[in-house]
Amino acid sequence: MDTLLFGIGTVLPIFLLILTGAFLKKIHILTDEFVQTGNSLVYCCALPVRMFQDVAKSDFHTMTNVRFILLIVAVTLASFLLIWLMSLKLCPDRSKRGAFVHGAFRGNYVYVGVPVTQNILGMDVVPCTVLVIAFVVPLYNILGVLLMTYYNQDGHRVNIKQLLLDLLKNPLILSVLVALPFSFFQWQLPEVVNRTLDPLGAISMPLALLFIGASIHYEKFLKEIRLSLTAGVLKVVFQPLLFVPLAIALGFSTEEVVTMYVMLAVPTALNAYIVTRKLGGDAETAAGTVVATVLLSVLTIPIGIVLLKGAGVI
Repeated sequence: MDTLLFGIGTVLPIFLLILTGAFLKKIHILTDEFVQTGNSLVYCCALPVRMFQDVAKSDFHTMTNVRFILLIVAVTLASFLLIWLMSLKLCPDRSKRGAFVHGAFRGNYVYVGVPVTQNILGMDVVPCTVLVIAFVVPLYNILGVLLMTYYNQDGHRVNIKQLLLDLLKNPLILSVLVALPFSFFQWQLPEVVNRTLDPLGAISMPLALLFIGASIHYEKFLKEIRLSLTAGVLKVVFQPLLFVPLAIALGFSTEEVVTMYVMLAVPTALNAYIVTRKLGGDAETAAGTVVATVLLSVLTIPIGIVLLKGAGVI
């Protein structure tokens, strides 16, 4: 029971902030325009500052953990291919299949996963989280765009050159690259700069969670409830159960196993809905999957923490 309470206590504050964002949107304190501008602030400014600080303060050798990088990339690709294969049976309607697969494999690690990982491990900086952001999040973008381009119904076609350019210009990727020399040479910023950056980085996670709650359209969940729940179970239950035991068996450390578990267990990224809508996929299915995974993960992540404790991982 203590372990279950620990799991709930770790995850519940994250999702209470998401619900708070939904409530503030409901009473019109958060508007669509404010959320859109706020998301830009978080994504282009506050989160890159936070990522820069995390990488700059980390041991450089943790940034070159090739074994863990290979694991999370391989697991992401395997999840994507398995879910796509399963979708042929689970989602007979081809017009919805792109949204189904996209929602079932793409997790919201940046906004939800990082704070959950930190809470589980009791660490302010978890170096492995930076590796997920540097290697898996760009892979999510590439796979998502390719998938939706294959299934789109509006004639959109992917521009590989533009896609790669956008990845290189991604603020999070740039912040990691800029921070690597600080990590390698153990450079220190002047104290006045640190005092300026600290509060800016600190607002990134709470604001991001509020904006997630304000961005989700819960009424769309009911329109595709069966399909959305199926995709949700694949996202937050199937992937962790399949791959986390493998990471444990291969002897990965507590930090690495927990980071990968959270990467697989977090709700679907809101970007799955945005990209699906932009590239002509079934937006209702994508939106429903986001809501389904948020609701399911309130239960599944604490249960996963209980199982990890029972296995002696944490």
